[in-house]
Amino acid sequence: MGEPISDEVLDALLARAGIALDPAGRASLRDGAAGLAVLLERLHHPRPLEVEPAPVFAPLQGGR
Repeated sequence: MGEPISDEVLDALLARAGIALDPAGRASLRDGAAGLAVLLERLHHPRPLEVEPAPVFAPLQGGR
């Protein structure tokens, strides 16, 4: 899992958005933010050609 978001950053983001959360909501948001950070990190790396799904597609012959 990614690095957890700090309380200061979370407070600033919630204040900017005008969102008031209870402690359970803050904990849930903090956990989700760490997972999202991991996904975003994976997105910004080059992928090998073999993970491209396009070569798997084979159109039907005969126009149908």
